[in-house]
Amino acid sequence: MLQSDSDYQTPANADLTPTLDLLLPIRRHRLTMAEQAWHRQRSVLSALHGRLEQLAGELRELRDQHQQGRIDQRDAHVNRRLLLTEMNQWLVGEQQALRKIERVEQSYQALQDEHRQQQQWTADSEQQLRRRQRDVEKLDYLRDLARDVS
Repeated sequence: MLQSDSDYQTPANADLTPTLDLLLPIRRHRLTMAEQAWHRQRSVLSALHGRLEQLAGELRELRDQHQQGRIDQRDAHVNRRLLLTEMNQWLVGEQQALRKIERVEQSYQALQDEHRQQQQWTADSEQQLRRRQRDVEKLDYLRDLARDVS
C-alpha cells in the first residue's frame, strides 16, 4: 500500500521543526558576530584610509618644500662662487631632506600595503556576512515550510 506524500512528509517535518528551532538562534548569533566583524573591519579600513590620505599630503608637502628649497638655493647662488663650507652645509641639508622624504615614502608604501591587506580582509568579512545571512534565510524558509506542511 502506498502512502500519500503528505503522510510521508508529516513525520519528517515534525522531527525537523525542533531541530530548525534549535539551529536558528545559533545561526542568528553567527550572523550577528559576522556583522560586528564586518563593521570592525570597515572601521579599521576607514582609519587606514584617513592615515593614508594624511601621509600622502605630508609627502607632497615635503617634496614641494624640497623642490622650493632647491630653487631658493639656486637663485641665491646664481653667478656666485660657493665656499666649500657653504657647499658642504647645503649638501648636508640636501641629504637630510632626501632621507626624510625617503623615510616618509617607505612609511607610505608600508601603509599602502597594510591598506590593501585590510581591503582584502574587509571583503572577506563581507562575504562571510553574506553567507551567514543566506544561512539564516534558508533556515527561516525551511522552518516556515515545515510549519506550513504540518
